[in-house]
Amino acid sequence: MIPWPELESLTLSWIDPREQLFAHLPATLRELRLRVWPRHYYLYLRPTWAKFREGGQPAAPSWAFDLPSPLSLMRVIQQCRIPTLECLDLEYEVAEDHIPMLRSIAQSFPKLQSLHLYPYRSEDDLSEVPSERMSEALSPLQSLQTLRLFLDIFHLHGYSPLPRGRNISSEVDKLLNTALHHFSGRLSCSLTSLHILLVSDLNYTWHEYRVARDPTGSPLVYMCDIYRPTHNVIGIADCE
Repeated sequence: MIPWPELESLTLSWIDPREQLFAHLPATLRELRLRVWPRHYYLYLRPTWAKFREGGQPAAPSWAFDLPSPLSLMRVIQQCRIPTLECLDLEYEVAEDHIPMLRSIAQSFPKLQSLHLYPYRSEDDLSEVPSERMSEALSPLQSLQTLRLFLDIFHLHGYSPLPRGRNISSEVDKLLNTALHHFSGRLSCSLTSLHILLVSDLNYTWHEYRVARDPTGSPLVYMCDIYRPTHNVIGIADCE
């Protein structure tokens, strides 16, 4: 017996691939979010919590959590039998090559329309962001319309976080443009929206890009908006 026969959306902040839950999700499920709360990238920021009083003294909340590995997520994804899933949100630590996990997404959820990926790399990992391999792994997703990505590029090539008020460095701009080129060029023609999250030690912003096609089918990418999510009373993004 399926525990939630009409479930349409499921969000979990902790997973155990050994559980049988994922093998018994109903076919009605349309959104699956495997993510921590608040988002892990908040730990990249200097404290931005709104102050509130606890016993008469200013206080700020703290938290700790473990991010799943790509291997754990791949095991979960392969257990799911929901080819009609439309939205997937994953937050994970890149402890090993995550390209096989991305390939499993395309194999298990061919009808995805919206994909949110938050891969976090260690500070010692100074390799290039594998945007070309990532886009190639996701290229079978023929219905994908929106892709939201955190590329974790701010610690690369000796790059130090930007002070408030300064523009994005040319190095980060170059890495960002390379990623846009790969994802817009390799993903399906159904893709119309790319959102890239950029994080420094003081701020974070989403950069929204629209993807169109010229008469030859080549992608045309242009910036549509730069925005930050709205926040609740303790400074956590409501829509994140």
